[in-house]
Amino acid sequence: MAPHFWQRFRGFPDQTFAFTLILLLVILIGGLLGIRTIRIWHGDVVSRNMSLVSGAAKRLATDARDYLQTAPLVPDERGRPFVHMAPDSLDLQLVLLSTRAFGITPGLKGGFWIPHVGEFMGYANPWSPPPMPAYGPPPRSISLIRKQIEETHETGRGIVRLHELESISVASAVFPLATEPVFHGEQLVAVTWARIHIERELPLRKLGRYLQVTALVAISAFIVSLFAAVYQRREIHSLNQNLQLIEQSPTHRLARRRGMFGSIREAINEMINSLEQENSRRRSLEEQLHQQDKMAALGHLLTAVSHEVKTPLAILKTRVQIWQRDLKKHSQETGHPPPLSDDSLQIALREINRLSDLLRKLVSFSRPIRTDQMRPLDPTGLIQHTVLFIKPRLVQKRIDLDMDLNAADVEILGDPDALHQVFLNILTNSLAFMDDGGRLYVGTRVEQGSGELVVDFIDDGPGLSDGAREKAFDPFFSERRGGSGLGLSISYEIIKAHQGAILFIDPEVGRGAHCRVILPRHEKGTEMS
Repeated sequence: MAPHFWQRFRGFPDQTFAFTLILLLVILIGGLLGIRTIRIWHGDVVSRNMSLVSGAAKRLATDARDYLQTAPLVPDERGRPFVHMAPDSLDLQLVLLSTRAFGITPGLKGGFWIPHVGEFMGYANPWSPPPMPAYGPPPRSISLIRKQIEETHETGRGIVRLHELESISVASAVFPLATEPVFHGEQLVAVTWARIHIERELPLRKLGRYLQVTALVAISAFIVSLFAAVYQRREIHSLNQNLQLIEQSPTHRLARRRGMFGSIREAINEMINSLEQENSRRRSLEEQLHQQDKMAALGHLLTAVSHEVKTPLAILKTRVQIWQRDLKKHSQETGHPPPLSDDSLQIALREINRLSDLLRKLVSFSRPIRTDQMRPLDPTGLIQHTVLFIKPRLVQKRIDLDMDLNAADVEILGDPDALHQVFLNILTNSLAFMDDGGRLYVGTRVEQGSGELVVDFIDDGPGLSDGAREKAFDPFFSERRGGSGLGLSISYEIIKAHQGAILFIDPEVGRGAHCRVILPRHEKGTEMS
C-alpha cells in the first residue's frame, strides 16, 4: 500500500503542474482572444461612427448646396465671391438644415463654417438639453475643428478623422469629425462639419458598466421569464377569444400589438383581409355575370321588339308619303287647300323617322361585336375619317377643332365600323351641348408603361354632373333633349368587346366634358389569334 500511495503522491505535483499549465494557457488564449475581440470591437465602433458622421456631413452639404444655389454670388471688397444673404437669415436657415440632418441619429451635432465671415454658423445639437450654445463648437475642441475645416477649405475635399482629447480636470473625449465642402457652382462658399462623441461606446469604457449590470441581469432573468410565461398565456387566451369573435362576426379584426404576438395578429388580419378581398372579387364577378345575363336578355327582347315594330313603321311611313302625294295632287286639281296640312304630315314623318332611328340603335345595342372580324387598324386615320362627318356642324356652330394625334405609329386590333360609331357618338354628344361656339379637342397618345392607346375627347360644353357621370353608360339614360340614351351604351359595349375601357373624367381646366377611350395596342407583325 505504501509504495502505491507514494507513487500517487509523487505524481500529484506533475498533475498540478500540468493543470496549472493548462489553466495558464487557457487564461492566456482567453486573454489574447479577449484583446483581439476588444480591438475588433473598438475598430467597429470607430468605423461605424466615422461612416455615420461622414454621411451626415455629406447629407448636410448636399442640402446646403441645394439651398444656397438660390442665392446669388457677389464679390466682396477683396473681389472674393460670397453668398449674398443677410447673416441672421442665413444662420437661421442653416440651423434648420443642421437640425433636420442631425435629428436622425442621437448624438450627432455640427454646423457650418462660412469662410467669407470667418465664423461658425448654423450650429445644431438636437440631442442637447436646452439652452443650446449659440457660438457653435465647445472651446475645448474648437481649435481641432477649425484646423480640419481649414484643411477642407484649402483642398476642397471632404475629410474624416478621429480626435481624442485627454484632460485631468474634465473627462476625456473621443469623437470622429467629418468636414465637407459646399460649392456654389465652382466656388466654395461653406464647409459643413459633423461629429459625435463615442467615448462611452468604446469597449474599455463600457466593460466596467457591463460588469456592474451582469449580476442584475442574472437576477432579472428569472423575473423576466416568469412575466414572459404569464404574458404568453394571456396573449394565447386573447387570440382564442378573438378567433371566436371572428367566427361570429367576419368584420371583426384583432387589435394591433407589438412583438411576436403582434406579428401573429397582423398575419391573421392580413389573411382575413385577403379572404374578404377574394370574396369581394368573387361577388364582383358574379355581379358582372349577372349584368351580362341581363344585357343578353335585354338584347334578345330588343331584337324581337325591333323585328315586330320595324315592318309596321315602314308601312306607316309609306302610307303617309302616299297621303302627302295624293293630297298635293288633289289640291292642284281642285284648287282647294288639302284637308290636312303638309306640316302635320311632316310631323308624323319625323316621328316615324325618329322611331326608326331608335329601332336601329336598339338593333345595334343587341347585336354583339364579332371578334373574329377584327383586324389591325390605324387609329389616327380612323379618327381623321370620323371627324370628316362632323366638319359641317363644326362650321355651322362656329366650333374650333384642335387635333393632337401623337400615336401615328400605333396599331390597334378592332372593327373599324364599330369604332367609327363609338367616336362619332362621342363627338355628336359634344356638339349637341355646344351651341355658342367653343373648342373641341381630340388627342391621342400612348400610355407609358402599359403601351395602351389613349384617345381623349374634351369639349367646352356644360359638362356632366357627378350623378350623370356614373349613369352615362346606362341604357336609356340621357341628359340631351330628344336623346335616346343608347349611343353611349352602345359605345360602352363596343369598347368592352375590344378589351378596352371608356369613361368620363374630371376636366383639368374649367368646365366641359372629358371622355377618354383606352384600347390595347396591337404589335405590328404579330399574327391574329
